[in-house]
Amino acid sequence: MMRPTNLEELLQEREFIPQAILLRPISDFARRLDIQATEGDDDLDYYQGVGLLLEGTIPVAIICYRGHPPNTSTVYLPFEMRDPKLISAIIGMITNAFDIPAEAVSWQRSSSGEHLAS
Repeated sequence: MMRPTNLEELLQEREFIPQAILLRPISDFARRLDIQATEGDDDLDYYQGVGLLLEGTIPVAIICYRGHPPNTSTVYLPFEMRDPKLISAIIGMITNAFDIPAEAVSWQRSSSGEHLAS
């Protein structure tokens, strides 16, 4: 189960780190959620994104910063979420919910730190 939530509030509540890059524009996520993407800026740059709650409690930020490759979105999870199996499961939930094939995951963090998807 997944529902949209306020991205700006999520980003103010905790620190998020990137966990995967998906070859999909933010507009696809916003359209599928029937919401408008949030636009804002932070210490890094201007961004567009959406906020989600998975299973009612797992906060997810999907963001594209200006300057990132076009038609890509980065999945951010809370900094304290460290279990690689849980992270992979959450990325799987997101890709399944949005019908994103495995080949559209261009990068996903692994237990060793970094992993380029094939």
